[in-house]
Amino acid sequence: MSYIFPSRELLNSDSDKRNYNKKELTLIGEKIINVMNMWRISARVIEIRITPVSVCFDVLIEQGSTAKNIKKVKEDISVQIGANIEIIEMTGDLPVFSVVVLPNERQIVNLRTLIDSKEYYDSDNALSVAMGITYDGKTVIADIEQMPHMLIAGTTGSGKTVFLDDIILSILYRCSPDDVKMFMVDPKKVDLSFYNGIPHLMSPVIYDSRTVFDIFGWAEDEMMHRYQVFAGCGVKNLHDYNDMNPAEKMPHILLIIDEYAELMKDYKKELEEGITRISGMGRAAGIHLIIATQRPTADVVTSSIKANMSCRVSFAVMDSKEFSTIIKSEGSHRLVGNGDMMFTLNSSSGTLHAQAPLVTEEEVKRVVEFIRRNS
Repeated sequence: MSYIFPSRELLNSDSDKRNYNKKELTLIGEKIINVMNMWRISARVIEIRITPVSVCFDVLIEQGSTAKNIKKVKEDISVQIGANIEIIEMTGDLPVFSVVVLPNERQIVNLRTLIDSKEYYDSDNALSVAMGITYDGKTVIADIEQMPHMLIAGTTGSGKTVFLDDIILSILYRCSPDDVKMFMVDPKKVDLSFYNGIPHLMSPVIYDSRTVFDIFGWAEDEMMHRYQVFAGCGVKNLHDYNDMNPAEKMPHILLIIDEYAELMKDYKKELEEGITRISGMGRAAGIHLIIATQRPTADVVTSSIKANMSCRVSFAVMDSKEFSTIIKSEGSHRLVGNGDMMFTLNSSSGTLHAQAPLVTEEEVKRVVEFIRRNS
């Protein structure tokens, strides 16, 4: 039976759009400029942008004025307008900064918003996933093939598990079982069990920690087999092989491990070695790791694991030390849970602050039931 892609109507639409008073926004813009003038920064608001998660006041620094103090005015602006803000330098030829005003109440962004976005629709990459919307209004759709592995951290209630659902559903909406196969590991037996029965799974969801090492062993054998096939065809990676052999395409393989700190308790050395080998050589073979943990301490997220996992996502964690284990920048104190996250897509990109999309348990069940019934 061919794969029938799930309808987007199975996902919830955003319903709580905020209404903003134009005069009120103009007044806020004037307060921002007044504070900057107090710091001897001559500037003007050139655009006010309303995004799904914030209001952005794009400010142009006038010629002859320096922007070196602009980050120092953040606290004063926040006090003047009575809201939390961020100041983000915009790319381009002109000295433009966006003063991002965050609402006092968290704005919910549903996964449907990102699935319906132009960025998701226009992406040519099969493994494109909906990451979130940055606070300056950018929709981030990332390609797992380019990451090529992802490390996720966050405490209970931070949004980590929902984010895993975002990643999985993003793939189910784009990829048939011929494109992607998955192994899912769920030591706590609660978060990934909904996905049992979908045709993308190479086995039922795995709960037994010892079975994980069988999966790693199989993945390593498959990885080496693929390299041998590539060498015989004169290609270097899965993408080139599939272009050359469309009738014999090999699927990408995702190993998704939730709460791998539970596995590290008893099998630390074996798990670390398996992750290191696959993360080091899996990209060209089309084998990718997505691992998540509540406890991103140095003994769990070891240096050898981090070395090959350049895409790292942090939701709210216990303390700044855990945050710095995942992302080497300040900001853990700003993460307030419910999908508020900071992440870096690769070693050369900067750190982004964004809101991850919400997908409910009911939505997951609807999508999975549709796929089971129709495929």
